[in-house]
Amino acid sequence: MHAYNSSVSKKRSLDSSNSEAGLKDATFLEIFAGAGGLTAAVRKAGLDTISACDIDSASSHVRSFDLLSNSSFKEIKKLIKRQKVRWLHLAPPCKTFSRARRRDRWAKVKKLRSATKPQGFEPKPRLVREANLLASRSAQLSRLQYKVNGWFSIENPASSYIWLYKPLAELAKLDGVRCVYGDQCMFGCEYRKPTGWLTNAPHFKRIAVGCPGGCGHNHPPLEGLVRDFWGDWVWKTSLASEYPQGLCETLAEEYNKAVMHHPMRPSLEFQELKEGGNNRKPQTSACIREQENDDCVGGLRNPNRSLQLVPGWYSVGSRLFWVLEDMQQRDSNYNGLLDCVGTDAMVGFDDGIAQLRNKISHDFDVSLPASAGLWSELLTRLVKDAGDPDSEAASWPLLGTPLGIEEEIIPGGVFPTCNDNHYSIEAERWSAVDSLVGAEGNYQTYDENQQDADALFIKELEKGFVDWSTDRKTLDCKYGPLVQSSIGVIVKNKKDGKKVRLVHDLRRSGVNQTIKCSERLVLPRLRDAVEDAMVLFESLEPGEQVGLMSLDFKDAFKQLPVRHSEKRYLSGHAVGGYFVYHVVLFGVRTGPLVWARIAALVARITQSMFQANRSRLQIYVDDPLIMMRGRPEQIHDMCCKILWLWLAIGLKISWNKGTIGNCVEWIGAHIELKNHEQLVALTVTEEKLDEWRRLLDRLDKRPTVSRKLLIQFTGKMSWAAGFLIQLKPFVRMLYSR
Repeated sequence: MHAYNSSVSKKRSLDSSNSEAGLKDATFLEIFAGAGGLTAAVRKAGLDTISACDIDSASSHVRSFDLLSNSSFKEIKKLIKRQKVRWLHLAPPCKTFSRARRRDRWAKVKKLRSATKPQGFEPKPRLVREANLLASRSAQLSRLQYKVNGWFSIENPASSYIWLYKPLAELAKLDGVRCVYGDQCMFGCEYRKPTGWLTNAPHFKRIAVGCPGGCGHNHPPLEGLVRDFWGDWVWKTSLASEYPQGLCETLAEEYNKAVMHHPMRPSLEFQELKEGGNNRKPQTSACIREQENDDCVGGLRNPNRSLQLVPGWYSVGSRLFWVLEDMQQRDSNYNGLLDCVGTDAMVGFDDGIAQLRNKISHDFDVSLPASAGLWSELLTRLVKDAGDPDSEAASWPLLGTPLGIEEEIIPGGVFPTCNDNHYSIEAERWSAVDSLVGAEGNYQTYDENQQDADALFIKELEKGFVDWSTDRKTLDCKYGPLVQSSIGVIVKNKKDGKKVRLVHDLRRSGVNQTIKCSERLVLPRLRDAVEDAMVLFESLEPGEQVGLMSLDFKDAFKQLPVRHSEKRYLSGHAVGGYFVYHVVLFGVRTGPLVWARIAALVARITQSMFQANRSRLQIYVDDPLIMMRGRPEQIHDMCCKILWLWLAIGLKISWNKGTIGNCVEWIGAHIELKNHEQLVALTVTEEKLDEWRRLLDRLDKRPTVSRKLLIQFTGKMSWAAGFLIQLKPFVRMLYSR
């Protein structure tokens, strides 16, 4: 019994489910909840809750977290630190702490602890070690709740050795913390059941009542074995672990009264001033940024957490899972898709994609895609069914993508908002847009690499990305006065050959300066991938392993069509003529944002098909990394489901860049999973190390350096500090305050 689930009101995850409760700091979180009777009673009383459950009773529609898991423990700590919980209630398992363990006529049960050894006799079996960890973490969470002026309570039998266990004994010494004792028979329990509650909450006085005995209180002894609902022999104590309804309702009623008298917890700032000290440091911009990152829905980084904020995705993902499961049974070519990963092309699967789309169209009552590209109608339907906030992005593949020049990019509610517009008022921005004249000619790098550049441009012309003409007036009439941008060429020599990229400089032409951008991206870090692996390692069952799949979305930005009114800003001169792009360019300032909105939506859809302890996903712009736990055939099946889903949605994949196995390269690092040791080996690629050395040489050889070069080097080191924590203090020194 060591789990909790975060699912609250339909619209908001940690906010009130009614307007009256929204005015109070009254959110309740129950851990080790069994059937969740206390949570139900608090919710019935009209107060906000973070719905709780027990790991042994979690159902398919409930997301539970094991408190033995480091990531789950950190997540609850984060909730408490941000003062999202007013009352925290824990009931750690008492099985090993019980004084009822003995040898008698019922059974021979090994004694594991004593009053002088509440931590357990040596050598401690696994059951005792786990119980100690759960008790210690319960005490840590309660102490943290105490520090943020919240209420906590820990429940166990009155005679439990847990009260003598050092972490709880130390907790009991805090100011205002006391142990309340009462008998549950006074609230409808069949047995007397003496219970202790270690708490700092004011609403436990009413339950501190003992059994009077006599008529009406002749209780059967809580000992021996009995058959449960399934006919299995179990201890009576295990069946009596749930709280009686009367106790739950009494606690909920008293909690409601306490909140009425104290609607908000005491201010931490006020408390420090009252005590004669004001040592609290103001939050830095970095701390505020991190908190915004944690609060947003997102999806590129840790989409499993996004689903907790939009729980409607769980049912949508389950439906998609079974559609793909049905396809696996019907299509003999289903598993063959895996053979395409790491090859140059995907051939022979068009019929399967068409059949899958027909099945999805029927089951989700959505029309088939009206045009080639991303299936906007499906994205819109899934967003609606899940209650996802970003319905705007789902419509872009069909209606066109705004770039923030003439068409506003309406925030989707998934990324933190920002206001980095160069112009203080909108009229100034429009004046700047109207005065744009663009640039004439391309950069010297284009002329130096003209053969490669022209060949790449012609490929984009063949793909339908661009409209080209030798007559500029023709394009002016079709799209409006063109605002041309110069093209530069970046050439990189890599192991697999030369890579050529066209860069359209919309900054120099003035287009980027006029763009209105109101959101910022939240991208994953290498540390997130490492934490994902460790979570899956913790959940391994016999015969299972953790596997990896990395891919690359092909022509990522260019999978999004641009709205007609803004196409004239994506123009220039190449191959002896003039051009206008129909799709988002590499070089437009909001390109990463609009693509990230779509990629984050795809990530939420994908993650919703699997439990968080079965599969984890991270997407760094256009580079997805998927980790999966299971037997080899289960891992292959999860890979197939993800690939088929992405093809049905209409995503283009660079198959030759894909990898499946235990080792992958992702965002500049080599990741290797060592399943036997349950370790993650992270290695920076030699290419990236060479890049760092070159930058250091340039910095070392000059008495003064340019701001641009220093920012570039600081950015590289900030990336490294994302997983090498020891670098953080040194990188911070490079940032100007």
